[in-house]
Amino acid sequence: RRIFIHQGDRSRLLRQRQARLTPTNQQMLRCQDSTPFTIQVDISNAGTENELLLLEREINLHASVDHPHVIKLWDTLIEEGTVYMIMELAENGTLFAYQNKHRVISEAESFKFFSQTLSAIRYLHSKDMMHRDIK
Repeated sequence: RRIFIHQGDRSRLLRQRQARLTPTNQQMLRCQDSTPFTIQVDISNAGTENELLLLEREINLHASVDHPHVIKLWDTLIEEGTVYMIMELAENGTLFAYQNKHRVISEAESFKFFSQTLSAIRYLHSKDMMHRDIK
């Protein structure tokens, strides 16, 4: 069962426990312990060779990242021009959604979130990476 999470300019996020990606792909994707995961479906129709190379580079970089405060990319499938990225589910959503839900965030909680974010950024910088879309 798919649950729509988010629609961006170039992709959409779906939450699910298992997935048959397309009629031609009979492989079922599921986590061994039924942990929910997200599938990011790239709908940008990145057709030029340069766009595809950039997407492949981003996927390879993301797959190499292993930090507790960075969403994990578990697998990628490209089929019939669509890119499926199987990713860890952020159970609590984005920080923006959390802030909207709770309205007021304490100083201690703000410090915790800020520290986690800085830890992730420090990790990425140590790998000579940067992130241009922190949420």
